[in-house]
Amino acid sequence: MVAAEHLWYLSSKAYHSGNRPAAVLLKTITFLVYKAILCYQCEIEDDLELVHFGFGCAIHPNVRIGRRVKIFHHVTIAAETSERSASPIVIEDDCVIGAYAIILGNNRGGIVIGKGAVIAAGAIVNRDVPPGATMVPMPARAVPPGKTYA
Repeated sequence: MVAAEHLWYLSSKAYHSGNRPAAVLLKTITFLVYKAILCYQCEIEDDLELVHFGFGCAIHPNVRIGRRVKIFHHVTIAAETSERSASPIVIEDDCVIGAYAIILGNNRGGIVIGKGAVIAAGAIVNRDVPPGATMVPMPARAVPPGKTYA
């Protein structure tokens, strides 16, 4: 079975090279097999990892994802913007986004998840996350690098 991240990567590359029909076909296959809405307009790298096949994930078109990012199942990355807005959601290199996390973008400059940041399972993030920080739920708050939370 082809992993969801490979289908998503191929659909994104097809779209950005001008082959929209192939992009739509690959997105449809990804939805039917993995129940994930992974928009082909996103800019993603080939070393993205969708843990648990990205089941139930929904990713907005105006998202840029860096290298070695790990996204767990049922993650929502949404925005109040159009796909070509100047307010993207940017997830920098080496980030981890836990299961059921929600990242909500805005139309006031977007959101940046800094390099090496961790969004814990169930966290809801609606603002920038500093590099190396961990955002935990109830309410989401930053935990300095190297510290644990309880």
